[in-house]
Amino acid sequence: MPTPVPVGLRLGAVEPRAAIAEFDQRNLLLPSFRWSDVWQQEHARGMAVAGVLRRDVLQLFVDELGQSLQQGRRMNETVDAIRGKLVAKGFWGEMEVTDPATGEVRMTRFNDARLRLIYDVNLGQAYEAGQWQRAQATKERFPYLQYVTMGDEAVRPLHAAWNGTVLPVDHPWWDTHHPKNGWRCRCRTVQLSQRQVDRLQGAGVEIKTEAPPVQYVDWEDRNGRRERVPVGIDPGFGYNPGKRPLRGAVPAPLLADPFDRTPSLAPSPALPFPRRMDAAQVLLPAATPAAQAQGRFLAAFGAQPGRPVEFLDAVGETLVIDAEMLVGSQVQPELWPAIAETIRMPDEIWSGTPMRINDQAQRLRRRYISRYVLDDGQRLAVVFEEGADGWMVKAARSEAEEQALLQAMRSGVRVHVRSDSQVQP
Repeated sequence: MPTPVPVGLRLGAVEPRAAIAEFDQRNLLLPSFRWSDVWQQEHARGMAVAGVLRRDVLQLFVDELGQSLQQGRRMNETVDAIRGKLVAKGFWGEMEVTDPATGEVRMTRFNDARLRLIYDVNLGQAYEAGQWQRAQATKERFPYLQYVTMGDEAVRPLHAAWNGTVLPVDHPWWDTHHPKNGWRCRCRTVQLSQRQVDRLQGAGVEIKTEAPPVQYVDWEDRNGRRERVPVGIDPGFGYNPGKRPLRGAVPAPLLADPFDRTPSLAPSPALPFPRRMDAAQVLLPAATPAAQAQGRFLAAFGAQPGRPVEFLDAVGETLVIDAEMLVGSQVQPELWPAIAETIRMPDEIWSGTPMRINDQAQRLRRRYISRYVLDDGQRLAVVFEEGADGWMVKAARSEAEEQALLQAMRSGVRVHVRSDSQVQP
């Protein structure tokens, strides 16, 4: 059922329905230690707040910001509502957070200024994503976007230089320069028809019909992550918030395993015998570059960067395969062919496993499991798990590791078993 839109509510030049729809698609909770842990377009698939590793707190932000859009609440009303609930959870003021991946400890602060920034960025990006979707739907009649600033002294110098730029809706400049273009950025776009562009030019309004040159600088965060950032745009903002194919359907990699993996005491059903495979079919050399290995993974499904594929698995469920799902992954490059093979032809698929994350019950969607005996005598077991919070991979290279892995991962309801071989107890 569509989300109702309050009468009279407007967000800039866009009907609020588009902004609400964009925000509603953020159905993943993305815990993060630093703000750069969730990068650019990853924000379009979920909610992330730097220093918030608790999913109940992230859900609180989703609920309150979503209600703010639906009810047309002002910023101060939303800040008051969030503050009260954070205080009740003991999540206010100076907070100590620990990186689950490295054990690093740092301090973060929650106050009204921080809440206003969270409100501004998240709802501002939802508005701009809605603006982009409207532009795509109406570009036959209104084929241009114009970059517009507030025109005051607070505008960044380069943003002021971009003011008045008019380019086709699908011009690649909008891939990196569609607002917001930084913290507290107030720039926006206006959609124009050819007649409107001609009218502005006839009235002597300065119109720039060539894309400003795009230059990049190297940027590195405190963890050593390096990115190329367009000059004039704050790190993390150099992307189009609405331009994501199959937005919200592409799972993101989990930075760490958040689940309680207590093995089930119930006996598991018999396993299929491991498949015998040539090592080259499922493993790459250890020195293979990550980009090359990930390219082989995508190719196994017929996907390419910018061209996602909806893969139908062995039980008829859809998994969206796209280059975006690989952003931030820490999987060993040599494992990507085995991961693809495990998803495409799993020995087993398990589903409906009850788990707990920070004392909140969750349900896993799918877990793909395969075992291989390679021609060089190696053993390899791979588990690919995809759920509401993202995806992760676990692998074992010996019989002892394999036994421990399967004991922890073979629980819940087995919904598929490979039928082309015998099983072993």
